[in-house]
Amino acid sequence: MLGSYIACLFLASFIGPAFLSSQLPMPTHGEKEAMCEKTALEGCLRKLQTFLRVKELPFTAVEKDLDLLCEKAMSGYNCSQMLYANADCLMQKDKDMIPVFTPMAEYMYFMLCKSKKAGSGYLRESFLSNSECILKHKEEIDCCAKETNISNLPIRHFLEESDKPIEIRTTRTCCPISRYTQCMSNIAQSNCGDSAKNFTSEYILRASGNQIQVVCDKLPDFPDTDTDTCPEPAKICSDAITAQQQKNIEVCLGLVLVLIWVSNKQFL
Repeated sequence: MLGSYIACLFLASFIGPAFLSSQLPMPTHGEKEAMCEKTALEGCLRKLQTFLRVKELPFTAVEKDLDLLCEKAMSGYNCSQMLYANADCLMQKDKDMIPVFTPMAEYMYFMLCKSKKAGSGYLRESFLSNSECILKHKEEIDCCAKETNISNLPIRHFLEESDKPIEIRTTRTCCPISRYTQCMSNIAQSNCGDSAKNFTSEYILRASGNQIQVVCDKLPDFPDTDTDTCPEPAKICSDAITAQQQKNIEVCLGLVLVLIWVSNKQFL
């Protein structure tokens, strides 16, 4: 049932251009067995999800490091295709998910990485220019994930709850995305500016996947959904962070006052 539902959702949503595909030779039976063990050990699916795990979204201001992330994602794409071609490599639920994650990974690659495809890397410069500031606030971003209880892979969370009513699945998946996007965007805007806010929001929503956006867009004004539909998350860590920031400000102000007093004493 999960496989058929995934297929329907996959075909009904925008998938985007297939720009990572490469002509890979089909392995022999012996090569398949060897490849199966090797790719499993290397964490093939995790590489495929390099830009998809919303609680672990990579940020870097160093272009070489971004290129390495892109290579990792490409490696994950290629080995996942090999895994998918060999039914014995994966449990059925993982085999069902590869056609879902593949177009998501393709689009994130298109968005952030260099390729021969026209328009590729269209958010690459924004990624590099905003990452340094965003990384300075990682503690607050981690707190956003903790308080909103967002799933690392929202599309998987949604599909694996196929036994529940669609309304419940929608709110349980989309409300955390809504609140997480708002939380991270607010941090980015208040500390790094509008460009960082816009990039962060786009990054999260694209990483969540176009398939899940089709579902979540049914909520009013998603991702800025009202509190009646998506209640505000409980404060688990943000109050403590705010209190610590306030304390740091007070300490800094105290030091400034001491320096001013010392400076004035020198002129007396």
